[in-house]
Amino acid sequence: MKIDLGCLAKGYSADKVATFLKENGVTSALINLGGNILTIGNNQSKDDRPWQIGIQDPNHPRGNHLMTLSITGKSVVTSGIYERHLEIDGKDYHHIFDSETGYPIETDLASLTIISDRSVDGEIWTTRLFGQRSASIMWQIENIDGIEAILIDKDGHIACSSGIQR
Repeated sequence: MKIDLGCLAKGYSADKVATFLKENGVTSALINLGGNILTIGNNQSKDDRPWQIGIQDPNHPRGNHLMTLSITGKSVVTSGIYERHLEIDGKDYHHIFDSETGYPIETDLASLTIISDRSVDGEIWTTRLFGQRSASIMWQIENIDGIEAILIDKDGHIACSSGIQR
């Protein structure tokens, strides 16, 4: 077993990289730390359009997207139970643990994506909210300025907070 600070370290690191790049005159960049994307400006290689960030379909192999977001100067952080998991005797075990039991959290969610200005905020909110009921997650997100969310349940149903254009 190995326990690390991955839940916050990637967000913190992405924000630090973005600060460094901006201080050195970079006006367009995509920082990808695996499940954690942070953009600076628009995509200059695509006629200065927003970056296109795919939201993975958790029920299909990597590269199959349920939706694509147009993102400029924002972070997109996704936590999910569909990549790092294993099945033993018909029971699926994933890497997101319940702090009370120490076992993988019981949830109907397959993935939770947070869109925010700072990447560390996305990491905090995906960690804090993952495993709660969808209605509770949406209520909380709708009451936080500058944070949006996309929830995908195990059956592939999508719920988006009010600030996300479908």
